[in-house]
Amino acid sequence: MTATQTTTDTAVRVVLIGRDGDRVRVLTFQRRGGPYRGCWALPGGMVDTTEQTLLQAAVRELAEAGIHLEACELAEVDSARTLGGAPVSVAFAALLPDCPASTAPSGGRARWTLLEVAVDTPGMLVPGHHLAITDAIRMLDGQAVRR
Repeated sequence: MTATQTTTDTAVRVVLIGRDGDRVRVLTFQRRGGPYRGCWALPGGMVDTTEQTLLQAAVRELAEAGIHLEACELAEVDSARTLGGAPVSVAFAALLPDCPASTAPSGGRARWTLLEVAVDTPGMLVPGHHLAITDAIRMLDGQAVRR
């Protein structure tokens, strides 16, 4: 890493699951550029070299999208090698009582996607993100996540 680089080779992504009445939704952003342009993705990004923990990076990525959570509200779901991105990506998850308004970074689009659509629609999400969602559902199931 050179002195001008500000990120590491590790990325974080966050599975935010929220309730909308009797429906369950997951926060997604449409990618504006780079790999998988136009695909929907979980909130996340590269870990900055100034961040002491992966949780700090996850909290920062959410704050950039207008979602303010504390690190203690997030649970680690998985880590995986990625396709065409960072060599390692670590997923975190949180279950919210509602679907708060959010803004996509860099002027992109944000939406709360129905959980079953996000998981079951081939090619809708960046590869591997649907697996993070299904892992989060399994992990959070004891907290009343139901599809």
